[in-house]
Amino acid sequence: MPAKPLSQEQAANAVALVEDCLKEGFGPPSTPRAGRAAMTEAGRRFQEQTGLTPKAFATRISTARDRYGIEPDWSLWRAPQYQQVKGTKRSPNARAPIPESVQEREGEPIRVLVIGDTHDDPRHPDKSRFESFGRMAAERKVDRVVQIGDFGTWDSVSRHEDRSTIAGRALPSFEDDMASCRMALMAFQRGMGDFRCPLHIPLGNHEDRVRVYENLHPVMEGGMYRRLLEMFAQYRWETRRFGEFLFIDGVGFCHVPLNIMGRPYGGKNPENQIGNDATFSLVYGHTHKKVVKSVPKIGPTNQIKVVNVGCGLPFGKVEDYAKLSTTGWDYGVMEIAIQGGQIISEKWFDMLEVLDRYGEPMCSAA
Repeated sequence: MPAKPLSQEQAANAVALVEDCLKEGFGPPSTPRAGRAAMTEAGRRFQEQTGLTPKAFATRISTARDRYGIEPDWSLWRAPQYQQVKGTKRSPNARAPIPESVQEREGEPIRVLVIGDTHDDPRHPDKSRFESFGRMAAERKVDRVVQIGDFGTWDSVSRHEDRSTIAGRALPSFEDDMASCRMALMAFQRGMGDFRCPLHIPLGNHEDRVRVYENLHPVMEGGMYRRLLEMFAQYRWETRRFGEFLFIDGVGFCHVPLNIMGRPYGGKNPENQIGNDATFSLVYGHTHKKVVKSVPKIGPTNQIKVVNVGCGLPFGKVEDYAKLSTTGWDYGVMEIAIQGGQIISEKWFDMLEVLDRYGEPMCSAA
């Protein structure tokens, strides 16, 4: 017997449960914090009250939004203010009490497939790796997919080559770049099949080339950057502008963090300075080098993680701009698990493994 559709009263009750948790200090889903999120706590209470799973509760919240236009008022949450703890007598060898907010992590971890810089290019028509990425997401049934930016190279709008030079004349056109990117997006969708999960792209500096070019050529206003964003949206990819963080349960994702001067962190080991400056765990790309760095911090969470996911280029492929440099690039994708605002595990799949396990099976010769 099919389940009864969610009534408006049930939807309102589910939203009210989240708002009660927000008032009690449990945080919104996109806020860096230690401890339990309001959705996680509300799902736990819902399970106690009804016997249904937290996933069923999350479905009710989504249905409340999509069917009835009812959403939790996230502004009800207020960041906790630090208060000096009054001294208490305790044994000299006793450990400091662990804040209740970080004693346990409730709910199931969020599994995110993170794909590094892919640098799609019309001069490389083979899009099979994108199909493999989509198939991998579907077969592993991840909760979200994040492509970390620089989905394409966008040499058509590069400022590094003058169009009047021989090298400049050999560059693809903007329409060629758009068509190639669309083919890669379609290949990813083919790989996913009927599987669905949220898809995110915090745009990279190569996508930002399109915005910068349009800004320098006002006659093109509305004809380039907006088309790019609309194309990503057509294939269900949510975008963030270059330098902006996407937060998933308190962990930040961006193509590359920007420093105090508004420029990407650079140098041989940028993760060191990023770790010093960051106040939350974060995942980024840009350098094409796989790094997982734990950074001790003062406070209840004790540490953050800085993760670089390498690149999703074909194994061994070096972009033209880096041909003669020392790259040390890592080729693959990473699946990470997030819980309670922290990265609790990282699993690396190199590109050869990705293609072997999730690529289209080769037809044997007759």
